[in-house]
Amino acid sequence: MTVALLAQAPERDWSDVRAKVPKIDSTFANDEPERGAGLVVGVQGDLIFIATADHVVEKPSGPAQAIQMSFVSQGTTVFDGASIVEHDVKLDLALVELRAPGLRTAFGAGRLCYRAPAENEPVTTIGHPLDQLWQVSTVDNVLLKEYNGDPRQFTISGKGVARGSSGGPVLGADGCLVGLVSRTSAVETVVVSADRIAALAGASTPISLLGGRSAQTDRARRDTFEAASTGLNRYVFDLEGLLAMFSSTNLDGDRMAREIEKYNTDYSKMYDGRSAMTADIADRFGDAVADQYRTLVDWLDQNDHKQLVYSRLQDSVTALRARKKLTSAENKALQATLTDLASLVAESKTRVGAFVEALRAGLERP
Repeated sequence: MTVALLAQAPERDWSDVRAKVPKIDSTFANDEPERGAGLVVGVQGDLIFIATADHVVEKPSGPAQAIQMSFVSQGTTVFDGASIVEHDVKLDLALVELRAPGLRTAFGAGRLCYRAPAENEPVTTIGHPLDQLWQVSTVDNVLLKEYNGDPRQFTISGKGVARGSSGGPVLGADGCLVGLVSRTSAVETVVVSADRIAALAGASTPISLLGGRSAQTDRARRDTFEAASTGLNRYVFDLEGLLAMFSSTNLDGDRMAREIEKYNTDYSKMYDGRSAMTADIADRFGDAVADQYRTLVDWLDQNDHKQLVYSRLQDSVTALRARKKLTSAENKALQATLTDLASLVAESKTRVGAFVEALRAGLERP
């Protein structure tokens, strides 16, 4: 069933987004016709790329035999010949290509910002419920930021649903895309998250009309950058402090133990929080940058922490606290450890610095 959510229209002017929402009519060989909506996400020359719900253009029996589109700016003109470029049946998401000479000017030059939803925020849909074409409808609230534990989908109120707007955009009050309408029940409507739509559009369309960011997204990116860079730089600072202290001629076991305890506190914050930080970086900077962060923290853990601080330096502290001095063999082992630590501190600074600069550069990317 193709669905939408009905309520009183908001005061905001949504005309720029409505221009990007087609009416989609699909016919099938062995299924009932389907009407839905979509969102123009990319253009190249005469080619227009539209994201929609997969079930609007494809059934278990196969893709639509014909996909026709209409646009609010084009009056009664109907565009034939659209075809499926990409699809994800599990997410109920599809990308459709339409060749329409001259149509790209109808969509304006700006890009539509997109972001994750906020729980309980009011949202707006645009679609064609019950043949009310290009209807703008408000929805009570976002209910859950994840659907069945899947962060790629979320739910909004299912109150007042109607046929006609599956595949239509779901927008926040700031005008940014938060998802596309997928399927519904009596109490909730499932929405595919905007980042999945942007990923599909970015992978398959040469020129994407998604990518602008809201102030909320910019703040979230900045907060993630500050948290990740501060944690990494604090870790390197603590590591340098250990190297300086253990290189001193005045070896105080109790003082060294306190310094290692301080190091361990900051290390634990970074390491124990790595999964949450990786998820935040993936959400705000992309999976590739998140993988770089995960790899970096794993490298710091294996090389700096486990091999040197947790084992070899700790052995020296244990000996100093027990006897107040080191034997000749223990002192020789400590000097070898400090040589290795100096090398690793330099490499750790280089790796952390390179990642922080890459993350900083990501703040400027759309």
